[in-house]
Amino acid sequence: MSPARVSSHRTRVGAGRSVSFTARLPRDRTTPAAARRLVRKRLARHLPVETMDDVLLVVSELATNALVHGSGDIELRIAFDGRRVTGAVADTGTGFTRAPREQPHTRIGGNGLYLVERLATRWGVHEGTAQVWFEIPRRRCAPATG
Repeated sequence: MSPARVSSHRTRVGAGRSVSFTARLPRDRTTPAAARRLVRKRLARHLPVETMDDVLLVVSELATNALVHGSGDIELRIAFDGRRVTGAVADTGTGFTRAPREQPHTRIGGNGLYLVERLATRWGVHEGTAQVWFEIPRRRCAPATG
């Protein structure tokens, strides 16, 4: 397993900070966990627990989809501007149709885009690509620890 390669940028925005980073993730079974670790490490000081949980689940689902259904390098991009987290997960595949579907509760798997639909205020697929983007607002609660 090769570690994720990360580039990041931080600036002051109003009373807070903006944080953004891009990471190339390893294409192996550790991809979703590596994505979660990076998000937690970079955003834990800035997000309340409830927002962090939503972001981690969305990132994990999209990284898993890229691993299972995509091809080539997997890239994670995250930005936090003090008000919302925006992100994208992309691979070098040819793309897919945006089609979240609710699966029967007895079926395991296949609910990734449905979860993204439920947790993100906005999300989408860049036409003709395997890049899924999302936006999740920061909730007004205490920041996460860790």
